[in-house]
Amino acid sequence: MKTVQETLKNIDRSKLISEVYDRHHTPLYELEKRIKDDEKQRTVIEIIERFKKIYNNFIDRLISLPIQKMKNNDNGIFFVHDKYDTNFDNNEFALVYINELKEKGVDAQSYAFEFVKQEEIVGYLISDSKYTQDNLYELLAFILDEASFFGFENEKLEEEQRKLEESLKEIEEGKAKLLSAQEVFKEFDMDFEDENDEEKDEASRKCAEAIYEYGKIFFKREINHILEQI
Repeated sequence: MKTVQETLKNIDRSKLISEVYDRHHTPLYELEKRIKDDEKQRTVIEIIERFKKIYNNFIDRLISLPIQKMKNNDNGIFFVHDKYDTNFDNNEFALVYINELKEKGVDAQSYAFEFVKQEEIVGYLISDSKYTQDNLYELLAFILDEASFFGFENEKLEEEQRKLEESLKEIEEGKAKLLSAQEVFKEFDMDFEDENDEEKDEASRKCAEAIYEYGKIFFKREINHILEQI
């Protein structure tokens, strides 16, 4: 298995940036926000070209970063597995850790990594399984997206970590304010439909369980492939 950094050095960069752009092409305002360009008069082509430049620089950064090992000498492995989605977005991206894999096998958990430093992420491995390699560019686009969640240089990471720690402390001390679903929807200016349809709720529950079980089958299948690689 190769690290994220090694993989980024040997891919078709234009193809990867196109894949990243496909994940963002609808909300151009979101590109504008991430690019942080003060010029307001720009054509769509200019936004796209600026986008490509930003991500070229970001990939260069990730390739040049010194890899930071985890404190417990563990390492992460990225992989892709099949899932069921009515919108035909049938790939699920996962991150597991080797120590947990060795201990729990197919019962290992998948983890988020927005709060992980880029220096650590670039040292994580990418599974050699066929399904992962067949969807490699999609996976790399996902990794770039998550790795830049708090800025292309992790400039907001420490601040967000501090906020998270403060929130967790408030919860532990019983000081956190819980919001109802109605309040959350209102905060984001969304309509809230408070339906009381037991039959519909039961059908939705069964669908959700079936979809979860479907994904779990293929998650475990890919885990078995990884166990053969380590």
